[in-house]
Amino acid sequence: MPESTEKMDAEQVNDIEQPRRIQLALFISRNSVASHAAVKNIRRALEKHALRFDLEIVDVSSDPQRLLRERILVTPMLIAQPSGRRIVGELNDAILLEFFLQSFLEEPRG
Repeated sequence: MPESTEKMDAEQVNDIEQPRRIQLALFISRNSVASHAAVKNIRRALEKHALRFDLEIVDVSSDPQRLLRERILVTPMLIAQPSGRRIVGELNDAILLEFFLQSFLEEPRG
């Protein structure tokens, strides 16, 4: 019996569902000890989720207009897009941070 092989064209390959990447923005003040701690903590937390999250680090002094658009009142602040969910502070509570990240991985796609 001949073996059946099916080839996919480029359109079919694009239709295969890829894991969704979640966009995170960490707003910091470059001279703040708390901001430096937050960068270190989020990078550590993302190590096991690296393929699922994109992290942008934004120094608020370099983009004041974005600060207003995103309604950043304090730093450091981590915002997930497009949901707008936020965490404020040094992100030193590993359990809370993991819960925050995991909540995006368990959401149904819309």
